[in-house]
Parts: sequence; structure tokens; C-alpha cells
Amino acid sequence: MAAGLAHELNQPIAAIRHYAEGGLHLLDSGGGQDAVRRALANIIQTTERGSGIIRNLRQWVKTPEHVYAEVAVEDMLRRCADWLACQKDPPRLYWCNQSGQTHIYTVASIVEQVMMNCLLNSQQQQVGQVEMTVERAADGGWIIRIEDDGGGFDEAVLAQPFVPFRSSKHDGLGLGLAICDRLLRSIGGSLHLSNRRGAVCGARAEIRLRPLQNPHLRRISALCAARSLAYLHDMSTLAALLRLELHPHLGVLQRSQAT
Repeated sequence: MAAGLAHELNQPIAAIRHYAEGGLHLLDSGGGQDAVRRALANIIQTTERGSGIIRNLRQWVKTPEHVYAEVAVEDMLRRCADWLACQKDPPRLYWCNQSGQTHIYTVASIVEQVMMNCLLNSQQQQVGQVEMTVERAADGGWIIRIEDDGGGFDEAVLAQPFVPFRSSKHDGLGLGLAICDRLLRSIGGSLHLSNRRGAVCGARAEIRLRPLQNPHLRRISALCAARSLAYLHDMSTLAALLRLELHPHLGVLQRSQAT
């Protein structure tokens, strides 16, 4: 648990320092209030992300009680892109939403934590370019795909991707992928790793989320369906009383031909 916290909190703390140093530089150079305000807002947002990481890791030792919500896909991608831009020597990042949907019903803090960990792995490999896309899966779920143009994963990693305390970095703890896998499984998701082949070679990470629907939307849909049935029943009753029948094709009332 302690190793997991140390691993996951390292990046938010580094980002907070980056934003704070940037704010001081803006003040010393007479930067505008808007720029300083953005730096402070980024510190607050990053602090909240650090708190979210702690909450997520606490689920390791008790029954998960995650909070699901509607998450805007574009906002989620933009937050990850902004975070990557603040890292040292960030790669070029291209991202797009190909799902045709504007929102995902999920636990945003977990999904974004895993996305940022995958982006960090690419950045630490000093890749030149990263592509991040969101798609719908065949089962109605979601696929968040992160691909780079680096050397890809070692075969040993692909064979056993989530073994803890195994790292190719001299100062790495080897917990990032293991934590990501466990967190995604706690919300019914999964993480899949592979290597890109063809014109561009590199690493590919896929975050797969099961299809979930907001229970409030389900209740609204059920209520609308019930009211529609009640309306049709009332119309049928009215038609019977007035000796009218419902035209089967045009959906309009016509007088009965019966005398």
C-alpha cells in the first residue's frame, strides 16, 4: 500500500511544484492575473487528483464503494492532454473521440488515473508521438486506446503484464501497471497491452470499460415508456367511446364504417 501511494502520488506532487514555480515566475515577470489564476487553478485541480488517487488506492483494503457519474469524453481527454503537456519533454499528443457519444457513465478518477499512467509510460520512453482515441466496443462498452511510436513492450511484460515490483527503470517501483489493472477491475473494466505492428511500431494500451447506463436515465426511460403506454390506452378508450378506430398506417383517427 505504501509503495503504491509513493508511486502514484509522485506525479501529482511534481505537477504541483511545476505549476507553483510557473506562478512565481509569472509574478516576478509581471504576468497577467489571468495567467496566475490559471496556474493556481491547475494546482487545485492537481491536488484534487492526488486526493482521488488516495481514495482509489484505499479501495484495495475494503469493499469498493466507487461513485459513478456521467463524464464528458472531451473533458476527460483534454485533462489528460493538459497533464501530459506539463511533463518534462512531452511527446506530441493527438486525441479524438470516435465513439459518437459525448458522455461515459463511469468512475472518472480511476479511468483518468490509468490513462495518465499509460501516457507517463510513453513519455518516460521518450517517444515522439502519442495517439489517444475513444471508441465504442462491439458489446456497447468503451475502448480508450493509447498508442505511441516507441519501441513497444518487452515480450516478458506482455507475457505477464501485471507482475508487481518489476520495472525496466532504474528508479521504478514496478507498480504502475499492477495498480492500473486492479483499479480497472474494481469498476468492471480491464487493461490490455500489445505492440503496434506495420508502418508505425510502438506500444498500445487499451482501457476497456463495460457498458453501463446511468440508473437515473433508466428510470426516466421506464417512466416515459409507462406514460406512453398510458397515453395510448387513454386514446384507445376514447376512440371506443366515440366509435372511432385508429388508422394502422397514418396514425390518425377515422370514423368507423360500421353503422
